[in-house]
Amino acid sequence: MAKRGAIVRRLASVETLGCTSVICSDKTGTLTTNQMSVRRVLIPGGSATSHEEYEVQGSSYGPEGLVFQGGKPVPFGILSRNAGAKELLTVCALCNDSRIIFDEKTETFSKVGEPTEAALKSLVEKFGSADPALNARFPPIPDAAALAALPVADRRARTGVFDAALEARFNRVASLEFSRDRKSMSVLADRRDVFGGRALYVKGAPEQVISRCTSVRVGNAAVPLSDAARAKLLAKVEEWGGEEALRVLAFAVVDRPAITDASKVDPASYASHESNMTFVGLVGMLDPPRAEVRESIRKCREAGIRVIVITGDNKKTAESICRSIGVFHPSEGDLSAKSYTGREFDDLDDAGKLAA
Repeated sequence: MAKRGAIVRRLASVETLGCTSVICSDKTGTLTTNQMSVRRVLIPGGSATSHEEYEVQGSSYGPEGLVFQGGKPVPFGILSRNAGAKELLTVCALCNDSRIIFDEKTETFSKVGEPTEAALKSLVEKFGSADPALNARFPPIPDAAALAALPVADRRARTGVFDAALEARFNRVASLEFSRDRKSMSVLADRRDVFGGRALYVKGAPEQVISRCTSVRVGNAAVPLSDAARAKLLAKVEEWGGEEALRVLAFAVVDRPAITDASKVDPASYASHESNMTFVGLVGMLDPPRAEVRESIRKCREAGIRVIVITGDNKKTAESICRSIGVFHPSEGDLSAKSYTGREFDDLDDAGKLAA
């Protein structure tokens, strides 16, 4: 070992590593960079079965990057005339415990909190505001070069501008924390403007959130969500997760929540409060693999070590990432005996679990 440049304090540790035949690894932040950036946005269209899709540029937590629809840039401040986009961005801002800060030492934008939620905060900055005056004061920043060309004071001033404007319209009353059984979290909030009203804003795993939605937002109305419309949304989730390796979140609203006293809400009842929801959109974000991971997995395979990836992500997203890093070969079409959701694995008998 010394000849290979390794100094061993405990021989038993080396013997344990030498006996290793399986490595189980988390995905997010271990095999991937944990640097989330939103790439796709979907909001309901003019009917319960139609939708609008947007492509989002930018790969950092900064405000730089344009929003496109059909290959054409979307006018900044679309929220002033698109109720669906405004409601989705409202949920992104409110149902969120992270924030973006300007790092004075590096003169860059960084996150405080979870990377997934920080990416949603960054998304809010790229869409602009429903207030034309605020948009005029803080115009869009097309790319990283344009951001770097701004004086430091101007970059600092762009920290969370539109997010703060959105949040200022609401008063957060309570949070229903994330749980693994329902795979969602929500925030109860009151509007501070003349319209008033209380709503529950929800985000979570698409399969779970969409299954608990009974309507979809069309304009300002809640229209019944049919099985065909639900299937269409889930197909889009699979498309983004499988073909583009995006991590997808679904967003919904409960317009008239039954919560009267937030302090007395039993965590066991969270799912019941997050039911009969109105679907308001999907967001797909990219968390690219670490550059060194593919080579590490190749070396493990040469050493006879099997690598198993365990993640809370969508199954199709996980499979796509695993193909890109070499856990699965690109030519492997059928992964039914190699890839399982937690529920699918639990349903296997003991022999099936050993075989898997």
